[in-house]
Amino acid sequence: MIEATKLFWTHVFDFQTRSTRSDFWWAALGNIILSIIVSFVAGLIFGNSTAGSAAYSIIYGIVGFLYLIATISIVVRRLHDINRSGGWWWIQLIPIVGGIILLVFELTATVEVGNRYPKMER
Repeated sequence: MIEATKLFWTHVFDFQTRSTRSDFWWAALGNIILSIIVSFVAGLIFGNSTAGSAAYSIIYGIVGFLYLIATISIVVRRLHDINRSGGWWWIQLIPIVGGIILLVFELTATVEVGNRYPKMER
């Protein structure tokens, strides 16, 4: 889980390679745990003060934006792992059905034979 979370954050702008199913799901779990810890620590540091709230909002906005880019990136890499174009990421915009289709893609096993996308360097 730690290795997958590191890969998630060190490959934020990698939209060319592949991410395995286990890397994808371990990174998801690692980021949930990481966000709980960071939120707790931020609450202790910034407290309820107005200045603390402003600083927290700025930091949260920057980290949130990076997290959004990294999430799109890992979904695209996961799609590449099943030999699908990253353009399939947009299917989730179709209400209800799109999210289910994307989830099925994320749960699909790796396609090795004939996969046109390179493996990620660890």
